[in-house]
Amino acid sequence: MTENNQTVEIVETENHPQKNITFKKVLSILGKSTYYVIFGAVILFLVINVYSLVAAKVFKQQVPKVFGYAYQLVLTDSMKGTASDSFPGRTLIVIKEQEEYKVGDVVNFFSAKFDAPITHRIIGEKEGKFITKGDYNNIEDTELLDESNIHGKVIWHSEYLGKILHYVRSPLGIIILLSVGAVLLFLPNTFSNKKQYSPKH
Repeated sequence: MTENNQTVEIVETENHPQKNITFKKVLSILGKSTYYVIFGAVILFLVINVYSLVAAKVFKQQVPKVFGYAYQLVLTDSMKGTASDSFPGRTLIVIKEQEEYKVGDVVNFFSAKFDAPITHRIIGEKEGKFITKGDYNNIEDTELLDESNIHGKVIWHSEYLGKILHYVRSPLGIIILLSVGAVLLFLPNTFSNKKQYSPKH
């Protein structure tokens, strides 16, 4: 009995350090994964915004695209409604070029009246052009839409990401984003130096 008890105690004592080591490894892996995901997202956001800025200012592209895809931040409530593809202001939308457009499509297009991209729904056709209207608006748009002015059809939207994007584009948001990026950039070196110079007991 004594020998068995001692054996059990030895096994339990030896198993605890292994469990602790495994738990620490899991935490370390999760921490590193979270770090790389956040750092990657910050870098991706900065790259996309720099590309969009250069494409708009230098190459005079109204809506910069990559492989026919582009994103826009809709600020107004003109597309607010009850349809599944309706959305309120401050919504992020992803658009894609189509071979053809039809009635019912929500499209992003250049408006000569406002001299800016607009996102409204195609509700009809007239004289070989499209009639558009915002879901929240009471009347249709006064100008007819030529297909050559359409940037793409809305294929996805997110109100949540739109609010985040709207915030980080503000002066305060840019400062916070750059600060987070700087902290994430130097964080691994800080931990590395701590581990390297920590005194051994």
